[in-house]
Amino acid sequence: MFEVIRICLALLFALCLLAFAFLNLDPVSFRYFPMRAPVFVSLGLLGIVLVACGYVAGRFDAWLSFGPLSRKAREKRRTIRRLEKERKKYAAAEKTEIRTEIALPVEHKVLK
Repeated sequence: MFEVIRICLALLFALCLLAFAFLNLDPVSFRYFPMRAPVFVSLGLLGIVLVACGYVAGRFDAWLSFGPLSRKAREKRRTIRRLEKERKKYAAAEKTEIRTEIALPVEHKVLK
């Protein structure tokens, strides 16, 4: 349910951003510090580029902040994988022991 709401909100935001871009096609002068001369771009394109840069910066920040948690999760997955291998090894050994016990001949006493 949460995923559906999240997808709907993302689509709504994308539609609003596209509407903003198509409604604002007037050129504006944009000055960025290293460039001395102003650059003329449409306001919609500038808005889309700035939102995209903000999104990428936010995702990068989240990736950096969850780095320690990712490392712990990787360590836990490795431990689980190692323990599963040990469990399978012991389960296979136990099955082999049971099979050899069952396969042993049983002595029958003949009653007279």
